[in-house]
Amino acid sequence: MANTYVTLDVVKGPSALSITGSSEDVRLLAMSEGVSRLVDRYCNRHFYCVRATRRFCSEGTSRLLLPDLVRVDDGGVRTDDGRDGTFGTTWDAGGYVLLPRNADPEGGGEPRPYTSIEVSGRGARHAWPSGRATVQITGEW
Repeated sequence: MANTYVTLDVVKGPSALSITGSSEDVRLLAMSEGVSRLVDRYCNRHFYCVRATRRFCSEGTSRLLLPDLVRVDDGGVRTDDGRDGTFGTTWDAGGYVLLPRNADPEGGGEPRPYTSIEVSGRGARHAWPSGRATVQITGEW
């Protein structure tokens, strides 16, 4: 099952369709996936993890808004300082802060994702380089 928000057993169960056979499993699974993607689009987010590298545009500010982020890989924040399409600058973890600070995507209680990243202000950098797709983040979204 690929990222569906309801299992086939629930759909076929007595509180839903009460189906005992398996002849319609492929169609029911496809419907379940389709409805799950509708939920994603409606909420403008997804509720499963994806490991990916994403690029962001910056206006030269210290904070960037992000889609839901669970974790950043080691060395996963890179910038294209020369705006030449290469991400030659790797940021160490002390150079940025994931926000909100009280987010705990992998923790207990009420976990929630990070939704922005901010330059920490330590060192010489105080803003992200401005331009189209100048910030690259690799991690789990």
